[in-house]
Amino acid sequence: MTPDCGGVAFPLCNTRGTVVAAVSAVTHTDAFRPTRLAPLVSATADAVSRHARASSGRRMAGVGA
Repeated sequence: MTPDCGGVAFPLCNTRGTVVAAVSAVTHTDAFRPTRLAPLVSATADAVSRHARASSGRRMAGVGA
């Protein structure tokens, strides 16, 4: 990230609750609105975590273990 950028990130968790990755978004500070961006990135991370656990729980459980 550069000084003229802002960003937010939220974790992706496996079936054990272990963080195995993250979803982030970075934008120029002129457009950076954390109160608008954070809920979108958080919802995306939650959806990806849920989908990954539902579709490949056994594979994802071993990641980060």
